[in-house]
Amino acid sequence: MSSELAATQAGGSGRIRVLPEALAIQIAAGEVIERPASVVKELLENALDAGARRVVVELEEGGLRSIRVSDDGEGMSAGDAVLAFTRHATSKIRDAADLTRIATFGFRGEALPSIASVAAVELVTRARGADVATAVRAEGGTVVDVREAGAPEGTTVTVRELFAPVPARRKFLKSVATELGHVVELVTRESLAAPAVHFRLLHQGRELAASPPVASVADRVQQVLGRDRVRGGRVVDEERLGMAVRGFLLSPQLSFASGRYVYTYVNGRAVRDRALTHAIVEGYASLVPRGRWPGAIVLVTVPPADVDVNVHPAKHEVRFRLAHVVHDSVVGAVRRALQSAGARAADGAGSVAEALQRYAARSDAVAPLALVRAADAARVQFVSEDATEPAPDAPWTARGLDVPNAASEESAVRPTLDGAPHVAGFAQLRFVGQVFRGYIVCEGGDRLVLIDQHAAHERVAFERLRAEYAHGAIERQALLLPVTVELDPGRAETLRDAQARLTGLGFDVEPFGETTFLVRAVPALLGDDDPALLLEDLADGLATHDSHLSAAESVDAILGRIACHSVVRVGRVLETAEVEALLVELDALTYGSNCPHGRPVSVEFTRRQVERMFGR
Repeated sequence: MSSELAATQAGGSGRIRVLPEALAIQIAAGEVIERPASVVKELLENALDAGARRVVVELEEGGLRSIRVSDDGEGMSAGDAVLAFTRHATSKIRDAADLTRIATFGFRGEALPSIASVAAVELVTRARGADVATAVRAEGGTVVDVREAGAPEGTTVTVRELFAPVPARRKFLKSVATELGHVVELVTRESLAAPAVHFRLLHQGRELAASPPVASVADRVQQVLGRDRVRGGRVVDEERLGMAVRGFLLSPQLSFASGRYVYTYVNGRAVRDRALTHAIVEGYASLVPRGRWPGAIVLVTVPPADVDVNVHPAKHEVRFRLAHVVHDSVVGAVRRALQSAGARAADGAGSVAEALQRYAARSDAVAPLALVRAADAARVQFVSEDATEPAPDAPWTARGLDVPNAASEESAVRPTLDGAPHVAGFAQLRFVGQVFRGYIVCEGGDRLVLIDQHAAHERVAFERLRAEYAHGAIERQALLLPVTVELDPGRAETLRDAQARLTGLGFDVEPFGETTFLVRAVPALLGDDDPALLLEDLADGLATHDSHLSAAESVDAILGRIACHSVVRVGRVLETAEVEALLVELDALTYGSNCPHGRPVSVEFTRRQVERMFGR
């Protein structure tokens, strides 16, 4: 038996072999280096670990031809510069105990060796106080040249012809604009967490982004996202139980098609943690429409021993020792920061009291609500955004619904809180008042009806746009002066590809440079809303979801966003005539109980339910 084991250990059957070192490194690199943005991430993190206060990223062809990252950090000696290309060589940890207290971005010693295995790399570095710099060149994972050089203190790493040694990997990359978009997003994400560092990003010699040092995260957010995006936002800054939650929350009045503007960090490291994202969204609960996302930059600081960063090869994920405590702390911090801006909501208290007094003073002599036959009610169907494709012969305009003839449609049936079906009959309701500057109070017979003014207007606008589209064209209005919209490269390419579709949806948009567009006309329904914000929202939604939607769903998604931007917001006081017109328009809809994003338009209480609340 022992001789058989020895023979197996010596040669085996020949089916299992030890991989060559170069191939093993390339396989390992596949876990860390996915695209040009992955290279930039590793080099940026090395620069920040080195104490850099200025970092410059320069790209050619979206990073496919070359990537250069320069910093003014502490630099390296000649010996360390050569050793840095050896796998698992790192200055960040010494022993297993250090894994429980990692305070740096890098620690595995895999970045440079992985990059050098799939590209040609040149490193030029000069330690602080050193007389000369050292230049190291590596190809195929092997150092091929070391020499002295002249360079300022700090480090510059140049990566050329990414994935040239592994062409099968290169063909999986996207277009130059898409890859560039990923790098723009990465530099944005890193710069938000390091406001004291000066970041610059150049492509083909042209500066795409510049973020000089600022005093705080809030200042950086304004610098990166723009003054309009931060208006009405709130600073979050709490420290409890040895954990800090800091950052900046965009106004709940702003919502987005995707979670693109939710940035989460743990001990300064950008992470994609579902629990943190969920905590932020929960903190905004009821303030952002269903199906939409808030905007927030949240930095969580915990003792290094309470978080494991050695979870994902690319270090995107972390594991908390007390995950529920972190989650609840973030929820609480976000809610308290948003509530600190609640002066306007508090003003609604008088409106509530006034509305209740008016309600009590009114007569109950209201015409009964019209009834709808069950057979007619059963005809109404609605498919959510997650539903499957409708039958081929069904008209796309309603994913199974015909566009209604307003003059011939009867009121739709809606469920109330007790589950019993009741007709809409909005126009027969009596307007009582408006509360919290966002909700309309009406009465009808023995029912109290609360209507979300934004959701109601949005549903009306959505159905109007959908009907116009079904009949050939959406009415448009020309702008007196064209509006310029600047997008990141990835979304610019998405918008360029969708130009023909946007034309049929009431837009006149034309490229005006690599990432700039001119908006000459918009859907007439948009009114005075900022077309630039709408176009940014559309580009974001198309880039995030369009590849997963059918043509009909994609059009519906665009129409839903146009409708959202074109209608009244929470916070606007409505005139009685406006409310009455809205009630009539709601009755003209085949389906009016939810806005396009799924939020209810109205909620009903029976008199019995109200009396039960007061113990009558």
